[in-house]
Amino acid sequence: MVDLFEKIKFSIILLARLQGFVSEPNPPLLTHRLFTILQ
Repeated sequence: MVDLFEKIKFSIILLARLQGFVSEPNPPLLTHRLFTILQ
């Protein structure tokens, strides 16, 4: 369970850092891809 929260936290931090640099794919799609990779 802790591992899941660590992945969520990591994804949110990464998305926040990339917000100004990434325009494609959009944030929801990028989040989905990140979770797919982290599984």
